[in-house]
Amino acid sequence: VPANAAVTVVVPNIESVEKDLQGLAMSFGLPAAQMNLDACLAQVGIGGAVSKTGALAVFMMNPGDAGEPSPMVLFEAADFEKLAKDLGGTAKDGTINAEVNGEPIAIKKLEGKLAVAGADSKAIAAFKGEATSKDAFKKLIGAQGDALTDKAKLSIIINFDAIRPELEQGVDTAIEAMEMNLPMDPETAAPLTQFFRYMGETFTTDTKSVVLGLGMDSLGISLDANNQAAAGREL
Repeated sequence: VPANAAVTVVVPNIESVEKDLQGLAMSFGLPAAQMNLDACLAQVGIGGAVSKTGALAVFMMNPGDAGEPSPMVLFEAADFEKLAKDLGGTAKDGTINAEVNGEPIAIKKLEGKLAVAGADSKAIAAFKGEATSKDAFKKLIGAQGDALTDKAKLSIIINFDAIRPELEQGVDTAIEAMEMNLPMDPETAAPLTQFFRYMGETFTTDTKSVVLGLGMDSLGISLDANNQAAAGREL
């Protein structure tokens, strides 16, 4: 995953999460069979295409003014050739271009069993998949964030450095909405809105990353969070 990805979702072991979801479903009296990745993939004609013993990562880059972000998925393909055949698309230079439920999808074969998929065919074709970002991610999320991702069944990494302008704009929009909707006159509301603006601006300015770690077993789900502040900042 590129170190400058705006948001990254990581599942270290798909099979482990699937088993935990099935255990949770049984605990709540729900049909566990529905918590099955192969069954979901079979609905779009690619059952068994993803290796469940491997990891999966979904990430989005910040497109800036170029348009909406397009998610990309890194996964281990159980059988890339079968995947190409099942999709019925065209394969060229290790890249499949096809449609799933009427939507375009491109899938590129990387080193070993690794593959990357997404709707943006140009981004998929350009993706190198080089494992060079590990140290950069460790620096981004810090020691506590790294420890959290090690134990979590699912991790979400938000890279504030990659989306800071959008976050700052979001703070401005939220404060403006608060000022318009508070049931008091602007002068009385000023200390409250100034406090929330200070907190929002400090958080978005001083934060390097936020890591959310989802823990899971047959008894329930837990959520841990870690905020990594930039060195020397107030936060």
